[in-house]
Amino acid sequence: ALGVRHLILLDEEGHVSGVVSMRDLYAEDIQTGREMTLYEVQRGEGAYTLRSGATIADAAALMADRHVGCVPMVNSDGKPVYLWTRTDVLRAISDNIELEQAFEGGDPGLSY
Repeated sequence: ALGVRHLILLDEEGHVSGVVSMRDLYAEDIQTGREMTLYEVQRGEGAYTLRSGATIADAAALMADRHVGCVPMVNSDGKPVYLWTRTDVLRAISDNIELEQAFEGGDPGLSY
């Protein structure tokens, strides 16, 4: 397993046409019991995207507002350059919190 949980689907011009998650694949396989293409598994039409230069806050807001686990970032030509995931967002927030607390001399107050 390569740790891949999302696949970006592209149209003939290389633009993002959708995203398929491992959860989508498992759900379809269980429900149908037949082989399907990724495009048949795709839920909904198209995909939400962010333009290059968007912030981690933009990605977090879009994922939260649209209830999606990832969002492709596209360049000015509409071609994918990165795939923001919930893990990326959480890691960036965590890194930022640690940096802020280091400068403030604060205790993160974590307990396990």
